[in-house]
Amino acid sequence: MLRGARRRFPALPSLYRRKSCAVSETPHYNPSDVEGRWAGKWAWSQPRGPKSYILSMFPYPSGRLHMGHVRVYTISDTLARYRRLLGEEVLHPMGWDAFGLPAENAAIDHGIDPSSWTVQNIGVMRGQLDRMGCHFDWEREVTTCSPDYYRWTQWLFLQLYNRGLAYKKKAVVNWDPVDGTVLANEQVDSHGRSWRSGAIVEQKLLDQWFFKITHYADALLEGLQDLDWPDAVKNTQAQWIGRSQGAYFDFHLTGMSERLRVFTTSQHTLYGVTFLAISPHHPLVKTLSASTQAAVNGWRSDDSAVSNGVYTGLTAVHPLTHTPLPVWVADYVLTDYGTGAVMCVPAHDDRDFLFATHHSLPVLPVVEDGVLIHSQQCNGLSIQQGANAILEQAVTMGTGGTMTTYKLRDWLISRQRYWGAPIPILYCDKCGIVPVSEDKLPVLLPTNVQFTGRGPSPLATNTEWGRGCCGKPHCRARKETDTMDTFVDSSWYFLRFTSRHSNQPFTSQEADSWMPVDTYVGGIEHAHLHLLYARFITHVLHDIGFLATKEPFQKLIAQGMVQGLTYREEVSGRYLRPGEDIKGRGISVSWEKMSKSKYNGVDPEVIVQRYGADAVRLFMLFKAPPELSIQWEDGAIQGVSRWLSRLWRMVHTHIGAVRGGVASDDQHRDKIVSATHKTIKQVTGAMEGRYTLNTALPELMILSNVLRDHTSSCHTLPYHEALSTLVLLLSPMAPHVSAELWEGLSIARTAYTQAPTIKGGVFEQSWPEWRKELLDLSTSRAIVLQVNGRKRCVVEVSVGVAEDHHQLKAILLSHALEKGLITSHDNIVIASNGLLVNIVSSS
Repeated sequence: MLRGARRRFPALPSLYRRKSCAVSETPHYNPSDVEGRWAGKWAWSQPRGPKSYILSMFPYPSGRLHMGHVRVYTISDTLARYRRLLGEEVLHPMGWDAFGLPAENAAIDHGIDPSSWTVQNIGVMRGQLDRMGCHFDWEREVTTCSPDYYRWTQWLFLQLYNRGLAYKKKAVVNWDPVDGTVLANEQVDSHGRSWRSGAIVEQKLLDQWFFKITHYADALLEGLQDLDWPDAVKNTQAQWIGRSQGAYFDFHLTGMSERLRVFTTSQHTLYGVTFLAISPHHPLVKTLSASTQAAVNGWRSDDSAVSNGVYTGLTAVHPLTHTPLPVWVADYVLTDYGTGAVMCVPAHDDRDFLFATHHSLPVLPVVEDGVLIHSQQCNGLSIQQGANAILEQAVTMGTGGTMTTYKLRDWLISRQRYWGAPIPILYCDKCGIVPVSEDKLPVLLPTNVQFTGRGPSPLATNTEWGRGCCGKPHCRARKETDTMDTFVDSSWYFLRFTSRHSNQPFTSQEADSWMPVDTYVGGIEHAHLHLLYARFITHVLHDIGFLATKEPFQKLIAQGMVQGLTYREEVSGRYLRPGEDIKGRGISVSWEKMSKSKYNGVDPEVIVQRYGADAVRLFMLFKAPPELSIQWEDGAIQGVSRWLSRLWRMVHTHIGAVRGGVASDDQHRDKIVSATHKTIKQVTGAMEGRYTLNTALPELMILSNVLRDHTSSCHTLPYHEALSTLVLLLSPMAPHVSAELWEGLSIARTAYTQAPTIKGGVFEQSWPEWRKELLDLSTSRAIVLQVNGRKRCVVEVSVGVAEDHHQLKAILLSHALEKGLITSHDNIVIASNGLLVNIVSSS
C-alpha cells in the first residue's frame, strides 16, 4: 500500500489530459510531431562558468548530408549540450568549407554559377542540421568563399610571405590531367591517382607557391607529445613528418667536379653498394645526353617501377674503397626525399634487388648472422658497431657525416582553378613580385565568368580582371591567376569563429579566451592533411605574436566511418544495385564505407522521417565507440526507436498515476535511488575522459528497466525524481523527446509538496551529481538467472552472497535443480557477469 498524503493533480495541458493512467491510454509517441514542435526552440541558461570550445570539422556544402555528417555532428552536439548542462560557457559554431573543385565542376556541367550553387546547397544542409536537433551558434557562421572570409585568408598568406614562409619556385608537381590542377603529395593515393578525379597523376615542372612547413617540422613533431589525440592519429602525423636520423656519404663523379650526395639510415651497408640511382627529376639528369633524357621523359607514371631505369653513362667513386660505381636513373627514387639520390645495396634492399636483377647489376651481401662481412676492417663487427665505424671512417676522410632528413615537403598551395581564394600577389614589369597591400584586400574573384572545363582557368584568360597596379607610377602589373589550396581556408577557420564579427581575422583577446579548441570532432581521414596544416598555421601565428597557444586542438575525437553492406560480383568486381538478382552468381558480401557508387548508402532524411531524429542520434552514439566504424543495421535503430516509445509510455503512465494522487515514499525507495545514482555516475563517465558515448544509452536502459519493474511505486517522489533524472541524462543525446517529456514531468512535479521547485526547460537545468553514499542502499541483490541464454527467473540474494561468487553459483545451481530447470545428469558451465548468471547445460 502506498504511504503518504494524497494530493490532487493540477490542471494539465491538453497533451497530458487523460482519464486514467492505463498505458493503453497514454498519448502516442510521434517523433515527427515532437521534433517539429521543439526544433530550433531551445531555451538555454546563460552560464558564466568555465569556457568550453566544442568544434566539429565543417563540411563541404555538397547539398545533402550523408550519414558520416550525421554521426560527427551528433557527437559534437551531444558534448556541447552536456558541457552547457555542467554550467560551462560553450562555443559550438558551424561553417562551410565552400571553395573547391565540386562547385566549379558543377558550373561546367550544369551552367550554374559556383557561388549560387554553393549558397543553395548551404541552405539545404543548414535545414537538415536543424532537423537533426544540432544546436550551433549560427550567429558565428562562416563561409570560406565569402569575401569577408577569404579577405583574411589572403591576409594570412601575406603574413607568411612577409616572413619568408611563403615563396615561389619551379618545382616538379603532381598534375591532375582531368581536373587540370596541381595536387599536393597528400592528394595523391598510393596508386598514383588523384584523390578526387581518380586520374593517373602526371609530373610537370611549373612555377608554384609554397608554404615553408618544413621550417616547423621539429616543432610539429615535438608538439604531438602534449596532445590528447588518438595514438593512431599522432603516429600518422609523425610518420608523415618522417624525421630520419642517419648519415650522408659523398660519391665523387668520375671526371667531374660534382659529387653525388646520398642519405641513408643503413650506414653499415656502405661496403655493399654496387650502383647509385638518382630520381628522374634530379638536377644531374639535365646534364645527360638528349637520348637519355628522352628515355626518362618517355616513362609512363603507371609503368612498373622495376623496369623504369636507364644508365646515365656516368660513374661515381665509392667514398671508402674508391671503387667506380655506375650511376642509373630509376623512377623508384623519390625526388623529394633525402637528396634525390640513393646508394643501392641490392643484397639488403628489396627494391634495389628487383632493379639490379632486372638490369643485371651485381649483388654483394655485407651482413650475415648479424655481423658484417665483405667490409674490409669492419668484418666481424655487429651492425651497430659497423655503422659507427664506417661513419667514423667517412668523417675522417671528409666523405660523410651525420644527417637528419624529413619526409615532409613544403606545402604546395598553388591551384590552377577559379573557385578558390586568389593569391594576393602582383607581377610588375619593373618591380617584380609585389604583394598586394593589406588595405587592398580582398582580391575579389571576377563574376560572370565562362566555364568550359578545358584549357586554363577563367582567371588566367580574363585579361581585364588580371590587370593590377603595384602602386608605383609608370608600372604595369598583372595579378597572380593561381588560387590557394582549400586546405589553407580550413587551416584557420576555428580562429575566425572566436571573433566572427571583428574587422580583423580574429582578435587576440577573444582567440586566447577560447583557444585551444577543447574537443575537436572529425574523420580520421584528415589525420595528415587538415590537422597538420592547421597545426602549422597556429604555430606560425603564435610565433608572430597573434596567439598565446601553439596547438589548435587539445583533444581530438577521430570518429569512424558509417558502413553499409555491399554486394559485389567476384568475377567482375562490379557492385550490385539493391534488388538485383544474385542467384547463380559468385557474390562477395562485405561492410564498406557508404557510397553512391557502391549502392550501400542510406539517406538520412528518409531514416529521420521513418524513425525520428532522436532515434537516429541515439543509434549513432550507441552502435559503437566514436573512434570505431558503425555498421548500419535497420534492426538496431528499430530497437532504439522502440525503447524511446517505451520511455514515452512510462513517463505518461507516471503522469497519469500522479494525477490520481501522490505518495512520499514506499518500500522500493532504496532500489530506485541507488539505481538512479549509479546511472548518473556511469553516464557522466561516458561523457568524460575518452568519451565512451556508446555506453551511455545502455545505462539509461538499465535504469528504465528498474523503474519498469517497480511501477507500483510510480506515485512516489523517488520514482518521479528517477524518471526526471533519466530524461535529463538523455537530453544531450535525444534533445527533442527529452524537452517534451521534461515539460510534462515539470507539471507533474508540482503535485509533490515536499519536492524542491524546478523552473525552466530541460536545457536550463544543471547536470545531476551522483553521491557515493547513495550508490548502494539495498540489502539484497536481484540476480537474473538464465539457462542456456534464456531468462528463467529473478532470484533475490543478500549482498554478501551476491559478492561471493562461489556461494552465489552454488545457491543458483541448487535453485535451478529444485525448479527443474536443469538435471543432475547435465554437464554444467556457469558464467557470471555482475547481476546476471547464465547456466549452460547439456545432457
